[in-house]
Amino acid sequence: MPRILSVNNSLERRFEKIGIELQTGTRNVLLEGDDITGEWAPAAVVHRIDEPRAIALELLNATHVGKRSYANAALAFTEKFGPLTIPFGQDASFKFSISEWKAARQNLHIAWKVASSAAKLNQPFYLPLDGDHFSFDKGRITFCTQKLLTYAALEIASIPAARLRRCANFGHGCESPFFFASDLREKYCSQTCANEAKKRAKLKWWNDNRKGGEDGTRKTR
Repeated sequence: MPRILSVNNSLERRFEKIGIELQTGTRNVLLEGDDITGEWAPAAVVHRIDEPRAIALELLNATHVGKRSYANAALAFTEKFGPLTIPFGQDASFKFSISEWKAARQNLHIAWKVASSAAKLNQPFYLPLDGDHFSFDKGRITFCTQKLLTYAALEIASIPAARLRRCANFGHGCESPFFFASDLREKYCSQTCANEAKKRAKLKWWNDNRKGGEDGTRKTR
């Protein structure tokens, strides 16, 4: 086998074992006016993309839970995971504005759209990286990102485009419209949304097939 083919095959085998991880964890997170302040935890919590991909979906769906404001959504998300664009620093303090959080979240929406459309069209796409690195240990390559936003974007990019979905019940009360489909036939983020859509369809059929009697109960033939 030619040397270049041997090298390429070796790299492909190694990159099949690639992992992506992030260090995070916070304490004393507060909403102060238009800013969120807090401290990084004394010991980091490590997230890896080969585990359930929850962070990107929580961020994308953050403001769809009830009628929460961006401020409350940003506060709840930061308490659970951390700032989106500030690297983890053990015991260090952090501060960012709600407008910064909102802009960063919008960037993730763009990453979702780019990953979905580019992969479906079999086109390349690029995610900007800043201040991150690879580690090598026992044949495994791990990309270590310092920013939660980058990690969430990579979560999206690692999912096949056909599985990036927005609930068909969006606009009709769905509280978490963005989801990863486990079955390509899935249209709804949950059974609750599927049931609501069925009820709405039945009600529409009933209204469309009623005759205009006074009591409104007679159907057309």
